[in-house]
Amino acid sequence: MEELKILVEMVASLPQMALWVIAFFFIYKVMVIGSIYGVIRFCVGKFHDVLIKERPPTKVIFTLDDTCIDQRTEIALKKSLNSLKDTGCAFIHYRDIATLDKAIKMIKNKGIPNE
Repeated sequence: MEELKILVEMVASLPQMALWVIAFFFIYKVMVIGSIYGVIRFCVGKFHDVLIKERPPTKVIFTLDDTCIDQRTEIALKKSLNSLKDTGCAFIHYRDIATLDKAIKMIKNKGIPNE
């Protein structure tokens, strides 16, 4: 309590100009600390925005029933179908699809074909 009295008496005995300098120095310090806080808050906000930013969806080329496929999948599917069709024929026959279906079933059943 004694220290508080000494502090109040010391401030009361200061000249008016010294009080203004102390007040401006205090305001300056508050502004600097507030600016640093604002910059940190801005950087954290931008970092958060980058983390939660929605990624653009992959371009959907077409759908098969309810399944959407992109361009890379379309190319792989076309290569698979082209490898099944007979040479010299521009038409994929039912037997080609049946061969593909049989191969898929063999893979799913670990090599055991379903007839």
